[in-house]
Amino acid sequence: HQRSGRVGRFEKRRKPLMTNASNAHQRQGLVEFQRQIFAQIAAFQQRGDERLCLRADAGSIAWAMDANDIVHVTQLPRNIPLIPAAPSYVRGLLQSDGEVYTVFDLGHILSDTPTPVHKSNRVLMLHPSLMANTALLVDKTYSLSAIESFHVDPDTSPAPLGTTVLRDNETDSAWNWLDFQALLTSSAFATRRLDIHAA
Repeated sequence: HQRSGRVGRFEKRRKPLMTNASNAHQRQGLVEFQRQIFAQIAAFQQRGDERLCLRADAGSIAWAMDANDIVHVTQLPRNIPLIPAAPSYVRGLLQSDGEVYTVFDLGHILSDTPTPVHKSNRVLMLHPSLMANTALLVDKTYSLSAIESFHVDPDTSPAPLGTTVLRDNETDSAWNWLDFQALLTSSAFATRRLDIHAA
């Protein structure tokens, strides 16, 4: 949902914005990125003849996934509430639209190396049909693309938990197709899921 901004009535109220121009520009960039994502989703839904592909980096691996498996994409809060005694791959709790999500570090799960915290981090909230109230932290995400803009590379082996490798038809960049069902039912993730409840 988009929120309309308010413009200050007085000139003196504009001055602080000048000193924080960089931060304002970054916020504007994020809002614009999210607006474009939502516009793309709406356009594809109206057409109804193409699947959307969301691309992300996690665990030093380039991933592609079915956008229908994601209900929302947001930033990692600066002061995300932590879970006492939780393992390091559980980054905390995130509230969105009245729901509370447990945020798991996908990069840490895949490579045993925590995802560095920076402004490009994104949190992917999974569709409840996959696993309720579960979100994954990734290093960064890219704009949505139609799945038809990629082709399968049969000569390249996929990364663990990847089903196949896709190549961008224009750039030839490689993306590992992430099967969420395989990820969430894998022994590694299942163990982590049990750990958080045990903690």
